Amino acid sequence: MERIDVIAIAPPGRHAARVVLAACRAHATGCFTLCKASDLPSLVSQLEAVAQRTAQPAGLLLSPGNPGALDEIPSGILAGLKLVLSASEMPRIGEWADYLNERELEFSVQVTSCEDGLVAASLGAHSIVLKGTESGGLAGSE
Repeated sequence: MERIDVIAIAPPGRHAARVVLAACRAHATGCFTLCKASDLPSLVSQLEAVAQRTAQPAGLLLSPGNPGALDEIPSGILAGLKLVLSASEMPRIGEWADYLNERELEFSVQVTSCEDGLVAASLGAHSIVLKGTESGGLAGSE
């Protein structure tokens, strides 16, 4: 049977490392959420703490913002992350894809439609993360 990755996206905040670590220990991908560049110092320390406690790679959900902010993450940490572009990044997906492809970083894209999935695939996404509205949440540009 084909393996399907489970991705647990932790909401931003001081307890995110606990959620990410629990997911990683369960052999899922625990993802931190990067909302803005000013969150990077705290995020890097949380990524280092998780890496010390598990060999399972963590992930990073990239929300709206400047792709260049990733340059602030040490290359040793960045290379081991599973990167997921938020569905809210679809209007800027080309910019993100160029940035990540230039650095030879694999990435997944969270999508809310077949059309978005086709765009993501054409730009080099390693995988597609489907986002639905089963629990009454918003989907799309949010």
